[in-house]
Amino acid sequence: MGITSTILNPIAALAEEIRVSWWGNDDRHQLTLETIKKFEELNPDTKIKPEYSGFGSLVENFTTQFAGGTEADVMIVLYNWIDQFSPNGDGFYDINELKDIIDLSQFDEEFLKFGESNGILQGIAQVENVLIIAMNKTILDKLGSEIPTTWDEYKEIAKNYQKALSF
Repeated sequence: MGITSTILNPIAALAEEIRVSWWGNDDRHQLTLETIKKFEELNPDTKIKPEYSGFGSLVENFTTQFAGGTEADVMIVLYNWIDQFSPNGDGFYDINELKDIIDLSQFDEEFLKFGESNGILQGIAQVENVLIIAMNKTILDKLGSEIPTTWDEYKEIAKNYQKALSF
């Protein structure tokens, strides 16, 4: 249950029903519904009301709910929404207020910064991704180039990349 249980367990003590929203494909929906079922088994006095959508309507649905003050109690949002919807740190709940019941020490401090806005912790990232650049060795060979080790080398290769694509 991971991050979901980290957030939901302390909230369960405060509410009989919790609205949880998320987005994603069918696999994510099924895994989240299984997590909710297990959570409700462990917390029989708390019911979870699931609210899920595909990515296509996510921005519109969330924006409407947020503007109307009807957003879910716990939600999965895109990390950049924290700054977009709460640039001053007052749009989402300050999770630091729950530090007596949520052990934040289990998270790397740098990792937690993804959920901060104006120094206020308003979300905990569900996963950590890495952005990469993939290079096609065949194209590099055709250009007579080595794998770049600096941005300047990469920019130089990029200037000639189109030529290399005309086989």
